[in-house]
Amino acid sequence: MKVLALTSEFPPFVGGIGTYAAELARAAQGLGVEVTLAAPDYGLDLEASDRRDFPFAVMRYSGGPHRAAMLPAKFEVTRRLLQRGGFELVHAMDWPFFLPAALCARQLPRLHSVHGSEIAVMAQPLKRAAIAAAGVFAGESRVLGVSRFTIELFRRQFAQVPAANTGFVPLGVGRDWLAYREQPDRKALGLPQDRLVVLTLARLTRRKGHLQALAALECLPQALKARVFYAIAGPDGEPDYRRELDSAIAASTVPVGRFAGHDRAGVMALC
Repeated sequence: MKVLALTSEFPPFVGGIGTYAAELARAAQGLGVEVTLAAPDYGLDLEASDRRDFPFAVMRYSGGPHRAAMLPAKFEVTRRLLQRGGFELVHAMDWPFFLPAALCARQLPRLHSVHGSEIAVMAQPLKRAAIAAAGVFAGESRVLGVSRFTIELFRRQFAQVPAANTGFVPLGVGRDWLAYREQPDRKALGLPQDRLVVLTLARLTRRKGHLQALAALECLPQALKARVFYAIAGPDGEPDYRRELDSAIAASTVPVGRFAGHDRAGVMALC
């Protein structure tokens, strides 16, 4: 089977959708599926590293993280790759490729992955109208959520899509993560030796829930709270949220550590 996968995020950009796209394509290729994946180039020459790092074909298009101005490039790469022929399935791995996939691959089975926050964006009146006009969820199309909550949210917002055409597959964990067996050096990581570490691993955006986690930790019985350390790992996201979070951390009676950056080995050690 030949699959064309389309994504707006991909390594070296660090993020959940990029990780989802890379790991899903890697797993599919390992099962015997021939995957061709279109991803942005972030203004870099990534041909050599793509051949080294991925067991499937990666076709880069010009651009970076999604903006509305990049939609023409997404249509162009979708059209160009489909002209090669032979694809049996088109997988739009995130929302920005839903329209290009629907309009360029109308005759092919299509799979659309939904991740959460973009569902509210898709439900806005103008975008909902564009989705209907393009027939995004018509014909041989299916919608795949990354969790039960996500697909139920989609079903509430797009009740006209038959439930039989929707489903979810919980996110998995790659074997390389499971194989990580080194004991973390707490001192080197800046973690206390004698406390229970609670970890939030996510970009600093409001919907990730750092403030809610911190508020919940403040509600713990004093004896338990005295044993807890809250670790926040991940790159910066929304500047205003970062400032609000910094204020909450300063006022917290629970000790908090911030671990920024994209070092995968360090993140795995924290986990």
